[in-house]
Amino acid sequence: MATEKNLYDILGVARGAPTEQIRSAYRRLARQVHPDVGSAVQGASVSMAEINYAWSVLSDPVRRREYDNSLGTTRSGTSSHSSATRE
Repeated sequence: MATEKNLYDILGVARGAPTEQIRSAYRRLARQVHPDVGSAVQGASVSMAEINYAWSVLSDPVRRREYDNSLGTTRSGTSSHSSATRE
C-alpha cells in the first residue's frame, strides 16, 4: 500500500496530459469536493488540500518536471546526459 498518492491519479489525468486538461480536471474536482459547496461529499476519497497540491505542482512546468523525474519519467523524453552531440 502506497503512503503517497500519485498527483496525476488525484486529478484523474494521464502523465502526459496537457496543462489545459489538468486545469479542467482540477476545476471539476474542486467543484465536487469544495467544502463551501452544498453538494460536497463528506468523506470524499480526495480532499480539497490534495487537489490544490496536485494542481500547484502539475500546473508549474518546473515543479512538474521535478515531480516527473522523481517518478522516474521525463515529459520531454530526453536525458540531460545525452551522448549525441551536434557540431
